[in-house]
Amino acid sequence: MSLLTASGEILECSESVNPELHQAACVHLGCLGIILSITFQCVPQFYLQETTFPSTLTEPPCSSANWFWDYAVGYYLLEFLLWISTFLPFLVGWLNRFFFWLLFTSKVENVNLSYKIFNYECRFKQHVQDWAIPIEKTKEALLELKRVLESNPKVVAHYPVEVRFTRGDSILLSPCFQRDSCYMNIIMYRYA
Repeated sequence: MSLLTASGEILECSESVNPELHQAACVHLGCLGIILSITFQCVPQFYLQETTFPSTLTEPPCSSANWFWDYAVGYYLLEFLLWISTFLPFLVGWLNRFFFWLLFTSKVENVNLSYKIFNYECRFKQHVQDWAIPIEKTKEALLELKRVLESNPKVVAHYPVEVRFTRGDSILLSPCFQRDSCYMNIIMYRYA
């Protein structure tokens, strides 16, 4: 990686050249300078197994679940109902339950095109709140989130509550620095 610092100096870094700088620069969000060039190693196409299943906040999943579906009719129906819930927020809980059971089915899929699992198209404008927490705090955090949402009826969260897990890494500014982590997020779709 080549970085242009605030003083105008160009620095090269990698795992073998300036390794401390490289360890920080991998997730530096611009605070160390401007990235001028980057070289990264690719791997050959490989198979991934995706396991998708419904769960509840009291039974946190052990892996993440992709939640979107590709049928246009379902998309337009959901968009319409979410728009209505903007004016009638008491409908959100019912909509969440309905689409949760309608759209989530258990499946295991082996795919040799990793981008089909790593990416999904989110077609709605939305506000998202995302947290990275120690993996051992997952159940406690989900139960606290449930308590907060239930005790604050004006705070509306649409489905899904997304839960993802990742191994710890050695990148200094990473939320997973030396810690296996759980990422949790909640979504509020917006129509304005």
